Amino acid sequence: MLSQEQQKTIENSIWVVNAALKKQGLQCDKDLKQSAILYMCRCLERFDPSKNIKWTTFAYKNVYLFIKRTHKKEVEKNSMFVGMDIFDILEPVAEEQQLECVGRIMEKMKNICTRDEFAVLEYKQKGYKAREIAQILSCSLSKINGSVQSIREKARGVDCEDLYR
Repeated sequence: MLSQEQQKTIENSIWVVNAALKKQGLQCDKDLKQSAILYMCRCLERFDPSKNIKWTTFAYKNVYLFIKRTHKKEVEKNSMFVGMDIFDILEPVAEEQQLECVGRIMEKMKNICTRDEFAVLEYKQKGYKAREIAQILSCSLSKINGSVQSIREKARGVDCEDLYR
């Protein structure tokens, strides 16, 4: 429980949370804001003014990092491909339910990949090896490998909310 003086300090420091959220483009996330305010209360309990650091500096640094970590965890939790490789997920499938899911994944990936990356993704989904794709698309193997890496990175951020309905 915070003392009245500590409560007043927190009330006067809400701008720190707002600034940290705004800096990360998350000012509309009310749940994250509430969590950050609660975290700032815990920071106040750890704050030691004898270390010659201002409260607002201490609070901003800690709250900013808290928001960054919390948001990253949330993104990873909602990401479709955490701990998985998109190319393993999109291996050629036969079952109707899997085909439907793969279709939705491909549709999402089409919206976030470049045209060349999506072409590579389609060939990989059909079972082609990187060297074969390079020959088909008349480009270098390193370009294909770069596209594969880019696709993997983009896939990590894909939201899976509506894919498995």
